Amino acid sequence: MDYDLLYPGRFMKSGEFEGKDRTLTIRAVRVEELEQDKGGVRGKGIITFDGEKKEMVLNRTNGECIKAMWGRETNAWIGKRLTLFPAAYLDPFTKT
Repeated sequence: MDYDLLYPGRFMKSGEFEGKDRTLTIRAVRVEELEQDKGGVRGKGIITFDGEKKEMVLNRTNGECIKAMWGRETNAWIGKRLTLFPAAYLDPFTKT
């Protein structure tokens, strides 16, 4: 079992992809105030996909990639197909 599956939530996690790419269609993009690990709240981009219950929190790297593909106006992203893939992660402490 992937570690991500131990902590289910409302947002997508790469472990849920079971090592496979997923192509999804963007339904909506919004900003939502989310609690931070170190306390407080911060506005984060949230992407909703057609046919998916879970949403994706948009980190800076993913946001920059999507912006490069479809521009700065997030309304232009709606209806676009996006392929997400689970990237290999190398833990700096265990090297696995």
